[in-house]
Amino acid sequence: MQEYESGRNRVVKALVVAEIRGNRKAVESLRDIVAAEQAEVLFCLGSVLGGGERVNRWRTLGQGGEAPTYPDPVVLEQEKEDIQFLDYFFDTLAGLEIPCFHVPGWYDAPARLYWQSAVNHEVIVGKVQGVHLAPALFASEWVVAGFGGRIVEAENHEDYYVIEHPAWEAEFGLSFIRRFDRRPILLFHETGLPHEAMHRVIDHFIKEYNPQFAFVTSPDGRVEDRRVGRTLVVTPGRLADGSYAVVDLRQETVKAVWAGR
Repeated sequence: MQEYESGRNRVVKALVVAEIRGNRKAVESLRDIVAAEQAEVLFCLGSVLGGGERVNRWRTLGQGGEAPTYPDPVVLEQEKEDIQFLDYFFDTLAGLEIPCFHVPGWYDAPARLYWQSAVNHEVIVGKVQGVHLAPALFASEWVVAGFGGRIVEAENHEDYYVIEHPAWEAEFGLSFIRRFDRRPILLFHETGLPHEAMHRVIDHFIKEYNPQFAFVTSPDGRVEDRRVGRTLVVTPGRLADGSYAVVDLRQETVKAVWAGR
């Protein structure tokens, strides 16, 4: 397991982003934001892709009570464009030359395409690492792990039209965190529930694993930070709208940039 070093007893600025939604300018902005904020590590919480007709198709199937079709012509037609955008996104992360940890979001389907691009860059570059149900060591004192996609109450697992996982997968899948004698940093996407209801679901996982930090998106794109016990929970908003958060991992302080303010 590769470890990403950073000197002890000094400021470590983390850039936390989410919800790029297929916005090329949002990806391009990462270079300027990293430089301006002097970020030393990046955490991305998913929904790199915009979804487009693929997500519309999923919603239509759900509303009509129709069974999904695998493969679906709508998804196949969009695959080339999605692959190109994912490669552009991970190329950009690789060019930042800082450790980048990521999980996929609800829009980042088919999951096979997301992970194909992600793993290719991880093998070539090394500093870009997916942490969905997988640990990564950072700065001699943290272990980073996460759970991507939308966490849902249904038992069904979906990763072709959108990425959805039953809640029990998140509850039991992160248990490996307890094996590490390090402070956890956990990355989550979201639940698709209204904001306050989502708090209850995510807070359950936070109380279960007691991370130092939990970074999570919100269905309404808000930016906020709050405490759940001793855990600092940060929601960075949508990078597609110009929102992000910068977290000092030593001092546990947050600078939020919110386009809605």
